[in-house]
Amino acid sequence: MLRELRVQNLKSFAGEHSAPLAPLTLIYGPNSGGKSTLLQALLFAAQTADAGHLMIQPKFQGARADLGNFHLAVHGHDLARVIKLGFNWGSPEEPRRLDVGWGAVVDGERVTPVLDRWEASHTKSSTGPGALVAQANASELPEQPQAMSETVSVALSSAGGE
Repeated sequence: MLRELRVQNLKSFAGEHSAPLAPLTLIYGPNSGGKSTLLQALLFAAQTADAGHLMIQPKFQGARADLGNFHLAVHGHDLARVIKLGFNWGSPEEPRRLDVGWGAVVDGERVTPVLDRWEASHTKSSTGPGALVAQANASELPEQPQAMSETVSVALSSAGGE
């Protein structure tokens, strides 16, 4: 079960904001307060994950959500900001966490979203104390997203993760 959603610099959210989630979560507040952005963040994450490659390449337009492009989705249309999504899920005994961030490379009029940060962790109580952590900065990532997917999948499976 998804237990927490973190959103940073996405549409109306400047800075990092956290929303605890439960089997029943009510989202309420004033107009333009970010209620729709929370739902769009979940849909954006789902369609990005559906595209594969462990959420390395963001998919701003799709059947689930249409955020336009990086320039339209980033808070204040500020291309110097990084859009970040974070998730906590799993049981209290075996918590899991994923944090993904995308920045932009600007070349003249062309704006290309690029992975800024990718970090995942999974603590398995059944294998004793400690946590399995995979993380990477943009400078440490392979050029091809598929290579990153394969690298992380091998690391997780060899450590007993999923």
